[in-house]
Amino acid sequence: MKVLDGPVFLSIHSRSKDRHRIIEIVPSQSIALKKWGPFSRISPIFRIVEFGKESPQEYSFNGKKQLFFIGPVHPERIIAQLSESSKAWLSLGLFNILVIPHTLKEAKNLEKWLEKEKNDPCAFEIWTIQNGVVLDQTIQTARKTPANLPTAVIGIGDGKYPSELGEAIAEYVPLMASTLTRSSSSSAKMCNELSDELIELCGFHEKMLAVSKKDINMPYRALDLMLTINAGLSRLASQTFAGTSPIFERECHFWSHSLLGIGVATLALRNIKIFLEKTLGQARIPQRFWAMSKKKENAIDLSREMPPDKDFLADVDLGETANEPVCPLISYFSGRDGWRGTTTTISAPLAAITACNSLRWSLLTLTHEFSHIVIGAILSDLSPDFSDPQDLSKFERLWKQNKAGDTLFEEIQRTLLFSILEMEQVATGETPDIRNDHNNESLKALFQKWKPQIEETMVHVFDFIYFYGKDVDKYINGIWSSWGTIPNVTSRIEDYIIRSICAVLSTQWRRGLKAEDLAKKDVEVCLENLNSTDFGGRYVIDALKIIREHWDDRIKKKVRARRQLVKIVSTYLFSKEIATIVRGEPEISGGTKDTEGYTLHPCYIEDKRIRNPLVFTEIYTKLAKPSPAFSLWMYYTLAFCVRRDE
Repeated sequence: MKVLDGPVFLSIHSRSKDRHRIIEIVPSQSIALKKWGPFSRISPIFRIVEFGKESPQEYSFNGKKQLFFIGPVHPERIIAQLSESSKAWLSLGLFNILVIPHTLKEAKNLEKWLEKEKNDPCAFEIWTIQNGVVLDQTIQTARKTPANLPTAVIGIGDGKYPSELGEAIAEYVPLMASTLTRSSSSSAKMCNELSDELIELCGFHEKMLAVSKKDINMPYRALDLMLTINAGLSRLASQTFAGTSPIFERECHFWSHSLLGIGVATLALRNIKIFLEKTLGQARIPQRFWAMSKKKENAIDLSREMPPDKDFLADVDLGETANEPVCPLISYFSGRDGWRGTTTTISAPLAAITACNSLRWSLLTLTHEFSHIVIGAILSDLSPDFSDPQDLSKFERLWKQNKAGDTLFEEIQRTLLFSILEMEQVATGETPDIRNDHNNESLKALFQKWKPQIEETMVHVFDFIYFYGKDVDKYINGIWSSWGTIPNVTSRIEDYIIRSICAVLSTQWRRGLKAEDLAKKDVEVCLENLNSTDFGGRYVIDALKIIREHWDDRIKKKVRARRQLVKIVSTYLFSKEIATIVRGEPEISGGTKDTEGYTLHPCYIEDKRIRNPLVFTEIYTKLAKPSPAFSLWMYYTLAFCVRRDE
């Protein structure tokens, strides 16, 4: 089954004289807008080639027809039940395949098959249409909504919390209840999994809110978390369950998909997120780092000594905590948040819906956001408690001492402070040691000033070594192509250059004083190659100009000031054992160089399994020009073909 590029549009609107709903398939959105009214809705649908025939670009439903909305289901299961004369389209909604059987008898047979199907049954809705007018709807959800909500939802609603949380919790409870019951209304396996995940999520949220009752500082942190959770959950619910039964009663706030929503895309995004949670998340790098760095035998003077080349994290025994569940992230698409990772959510931009096949909008960018979550947790542990005078005094002692910390943890804290000192000296042009000029308050201000730079540097190194396998070409092409989509980025080009070179420095830092120059050369060559392709642009040209004109007088100094951060991530946060799991793909069986072993064919819907959605995304995201059909194929593969070893 081949997907044809360029969607057509399923449009409904109400006839003003009798309020009957009119449905049609039109070749462009502009045609649908000519009949737009207050109750109109629209969604793109994609034509396919099957049995040697193409789905029509335009369809007016002349005579009496039945239109089936079926899903979520792999299309090949449904196509096998149809004759060559039937018509079918694909959508990005949970009702992901639309079918018009050739005859009413064939329609009846399809309905009976759907009702009897026990192997991963799916929901369906049938519209009887006469000359474009929807006469009635038959709804089969395949599973009854549970009568009782999980106790965690009820418990949160009944709980007594600080007044600061009142409105946020008042919104959360019905929002979670609605999202949970909607996901429970289908017996499709992937919807069941989402329902189970939401129940698990409620339990984590209940525990988090319980803590807010005891800690005087927690209500405001909890409020920030709840607002983020509510924003992500509302988008997830709207985008995923719009277009599910009854279709007329549910709309999506993503208005170009207001009729059927983007449920397949959100399921695909969720599968990437689950893979990240089950590999890097379950590896519990922050906990491993904490346990490893507290040992005195690991302590060395990082400013003078070269740490051993060994897998520190792999040697850590987490004990019983290794089996504790990881709090699931809420994954969704957002025009406002774009690429963003928090401790409770992870998001991708709406533009990726029709352009994820392009390197500029690659879903692999999610790894950067996930890296922020991991590094953010580690820096949270390493940062002082600014409200605790004793903790600040300890930090000031580390800041001023000229010997290694008592433990590796203290030594890494001292190294962070040393990096802040170097970055401040480079930025201000001050060369003397300024450590004795600071007290607790000024040190606090200095740490807060440079912490974002510390985190971004460490995140770029972490992303490069774990998710890109230290492949310089793939990394530079990927991040600089994605940066090309950011408006008004000119003022940040130098920061991006520094972060890129720091990431690549992780492959060179053991090579002494020439390491920065070697990393710079690697990045420069990649940017030159990128500039000669369709992915190159003004930002790449400007970056090359800055590197060539200001390496010796400015950029090199800033990179060298961050060298210790590169050393920390490369040595103490990287595990080859964990990275092998993150990068592994057992379903690769050999093939062409372009697909690096996959036998999948772009834009052909096939029921072939993959196990590593990151590897799949990396391999098939190489084009410059966005393609809605290619992107739909990627979402279908990620939603329906990812297999997980439970």
